[in-house]
Amino acid sequence: YPDIPARLTPCAALTVDSFGESNRRMRQIFVQSVSLGSGRYWQEDYDSENTWSVGYQHSWELAPNVSFEYGITRERAVYDGIPEYDNVISAGFVWRFL
Repeated sequence: YPDIPARLTPCAALTVDSFGESNRRMRQIFVQSVSLGSGRYWQEDYDSENTWSVGYQHSWELAPNVSFEYGITRERAVYDGIPEYDNVISAGFVWRFL
């Protein structure tokens, strides 16, 4: 929407990770992450509004070249003065080749 001036103002994010090795000999690693984000969104002809996100994720490194992760996030964004809420469920599998 090029005719609608919008501006993203300062925001902040914080992620806290907790690491654990389930099997040192096989190098299996488990990571839990909690993420928090906050910011302010301003759009011409509308009031500025707060935005935020909260997330939780697990990541399993099953071998040096194989990992699996999944998580959930709740977000609040504002468009045209109307708050929108999103629930996001994500999952991923990584297999690295040489």
